[in-house]
Amino acid sequence: MNYILIAIIVGVVVAYLLYQNINHITNHLDSLEDKSFELYSEYSLFINGIIKKIKEDIESPTENSKYRLNMGVNPIIISDSLSALIRKLVFFETILAKQKSKEEIEGELFKVLSSLEKIILESFQNQKSLAEDLNGLFQYEFEVLQKKYKN
Repeated sequence: MNYILIAIIVGVVVAYLLYQNINHITNHLDSLEDKSFELYSEYSLFINGIIKKIKEDIESPTENSKYRLNMGVNPIIISDSLSALIRKLVFFETILAKQKSKEEIEGELFKVLSSLEKIILESFQNQKSLAEDLNGLFQYEFEVLQKKYKN
């Protein structure tokens, strides 16, 4: 009888310890996912700010505007294209983006950045220089954010 009681007590203790370890691991994984979501949310916000600046330069050009359209390019069409990219980016700043995997989010962000690069290369003066500057800026910001959310 004592052996059965000891076996039950040991079984309960082992079950409790397993439960605690599983809880600890799942909580840790959840916190990692939240950091990943925050990384992409902040990165999307950064990209969004750059696109808004480009759009502002198109809609209200000044002598100091960095982003100037080529002659014959319709500013309304480019502005609409940039607005579409902004709408796509807003999704990654919402809680709905948590439902997507890291690979899906990165794929969608790559599509947005590729579309932006295509718009720059087809429509702006000094397009290669602007595209290279933006690529470097986006890469740098992503690396900074990765370091920030790695901890």
